[in-house]
Amino acid sequence: MKLQTKLPLVVAVCTVALLGSYYLLSSFSANKAIIKFDSSALITLSRAFTQELEMFQSINAMEPLDSQTELITLLEQTYPNHYFILLINSKIAQNTFRHHGFELEVLISSPSHQFTVTDENKTLVMQAFMEPALVQVGHQRAQVLWFSKDILTQHSQDIDMRALLHKDFAYWLAILSLLAVIVSWLSAWYFLKPIKSLGRAFKQVESGDYHAELDHAGNDEFATLITRFNQMAAELAKTTAQRDQLTADLAHELRAPLTNLRARIEAIQDGMLPAEPVQFNRLIGQTVSIDNLIEDLHALSSGTAFVTTLDMQPQQPANLVKDLCEAYRPLVERNGMTLFCECTDNRKVMLDAQRLNQVLLNLIENAIKYAAQGGEIRLIVAPKESQLCIHVIDKGSGVDPNRIEDIFNRYYRDSGQQDTKGQGLGLDICARLIRQMDGNINIKSKPNEGACFTLTFTVLEGNHS
Repeated sequence: MKLQTKLPLVVAVCTVALLGSYYLLSSFSANKAIIKFDSSALITLSRAFTQELEMFQSINAMEPLDSQTELITLLEQTYPNHYFILLINSKIAQNTFRHHGFELEVLISSPSHQFTVTDENKTLVMQAFMEPALVQVGHQRAQVLWFSKDILTQHSQDIDMRALLHKDFAYWLAILSLLAVIVSWLSAWYFLKPIKSLGRAFKQVESGDYHAELDHAGNDEFATLITRFNQMAAELAKTTAQRDQLTADLAHELRAPLTNLRARIEAIQDGMLPAEPVQFNRLIGQTVSIDNLIEDLHALSSGTAFVTTLDMQPQQPANLVKDLCEAYRPLVERNGMTLFCECTDNRKVMLDAQRLNQVLLNLIENAIKYAAQGGEIRLIVAPKESQLCIHVIDKGSGVDPNRIEDIFNRYYRDSGQQDTKGQGLGLDICARLIRQMDGNINIKSKPNEGACFTLTFTVLEGNHS
């Protein structure tokens, strides 16, 4: 479920549950109190109504009395379960409420005759059931109103019940509010948990740890975000590993031409080779190869497309291979191996001589690494119908047949040669350069029988044998 749906649903469910619980609890408390109140009020009211008519007729039939006090005393003695109010000209002249600690005030004198009765705890509003009875007192006609003590008690209980209901409602409201806070906190914890985990993971990435993988079940927005974070972290880890490998391979890819350059300079310095222009031309050619290699490595390390400017000229690969063998034979022999050169095809093809030297040098360097001591490396230039083939053959450990298709991939390393330097970028560069020269490169190999790299170029028209 998506977060956009989940969050409103949680809020709606919690709101309905809390408000519904409050409604049910409040209704239960109110119904219970009302039923209890109504059952007692019904009895009280029924008694009061049965006495009202009798009292009205009896008080109306009283003989004239001399004083208000005499009338009040007679009424209290005759009807001890009632409170009486004596009105003269619609004003309170006498009442029996004060005898019991109540204060009485007129609220509405006519026609409903409402009064407020106040004790030390509460104020009650009382209304007469019937019209006042008339009694002659001295020279005045007095209005007599009465209230049953049971009715007053019932009104008091009504107020107490309302106070109790308010208290119950406040109690349940407090409980449900606390529950709402707890539910809100748990919901916030649930929704913020993946965000906090993501924040910790970002700190790990910031500190250089790119293996901060997060787990999050579901298919909501958090799961999508965490999946993309994991992909980003994995890509960063991969890029970092490639960068580290690139740094290591850079030294390897430059080692062979630099070693050969140093060996040739030392040989000239020691007098083993003559200090002739041809030797210096070869040294300059090595520096050009090194410069080209650095540019290629920079293109690969920056992740840009491998586009190299080539100096395509008609060339005889046989002559280039012979010169390369002569130049690098001392390096091969220094590693305890022998370099053989066999050229049977002198036809011309279109290629960049410096780039071809770079490719062949890389293949020779790989052969030196993987061939056993005392082994041999062969460079053969041979015809194949309208094409010219350059073979670089060694008698080393070979390549796993299941991994031959991967050998020209960037950063490929043979699983059996993880402790050997290089083979991270060299073959990738070779394959790209050969393809740019409209050639082709492939490999044939068997385990423990060596490998044969073959470069194939189309012969120029007019040069077919």
